[in-house]
Formats: sequence, C-alpha cells, structure tokens
Amino acid sequence: MRATLTSDHGSIDVREATMLLQVKGKNIDVAQSLRDYLARKLSTIDRRLPDETQIEVVFWNEKNPSISEHDVVEGTIYAKGTTLHATEASDDFRTSIDRLTETLERQVAKYAEKRKIEPRRHVPHNGA
Repeated sequence: MRATLTSDHGSIDVREATMLLQVKGKNIDVAQSLRDYLARKLSTIDRRLPDETQIEVVFWNEKNPSISEHDVVEGTIYAKGTTLHATEASDDFRTSIDRLTETLERQVAKYAEKRKIEPRRHVPHNGA
C-alpha cells in the first residue's frame, strides 16, 4: 500500500504505508513541504494501525488577532471500532504537526493496547 495525499488539487503517492492520508486546508493552500513533513511524522503512527486506516488532517488559521497560537492542525483517525481525534495550535504549522502527532501517538498506543487485551476472551465458559 502507499500513503496517498489528496486535496482539491489532486492526489500524490508518498511512500510505502498502509494509511490513507487526506490533507485539507480551510481557506488556505497547504504547501507540499508541509504535506511531506506531515506524512513523515505520521508514518510512525501507521505501524500500530490496521491496514487501510483513513487519517484526515485539516489545516487552518485563526483570524482573531488576540489569539497568539493561530496556526491550527486538526487530525482524525478513523480506526476499526473507534475514531481518534486531536486538535493542536501554535504559532507555526510544523510545531502544530509535532504536537498533533505526539497526541495521536498516545491515543493510538492506548487504542492498540485495548485491542490487544480483549478481556472478554478470558471469561470461563458456562461457569466452569
């Protein structure tokens, strides 16, 4: 499988991976360098997710001048049985991406651990 970056301007295959990465920008154009940086950072999360997991990332700028952390990145992972979501803001998109991937890594680790334990399979059958 290949990670695919898609937007209103088309899609580009990035590298070997099992995630389907969709990058969007609200009223902004996301530069190709940011897309590549995001794909590289999310590749660490991809190893812990099932095949063909969809990841959606949205970039936008806060227009309110009183908000100092105006570059916002929002990520959503549509995994089997659950949806993981995180939003991070800073004064730079790359810093926001770093914070977002850290948050999503923690959530994916917790999700993977829950899928691994499966306590319902350890219950004795018929009370025996």
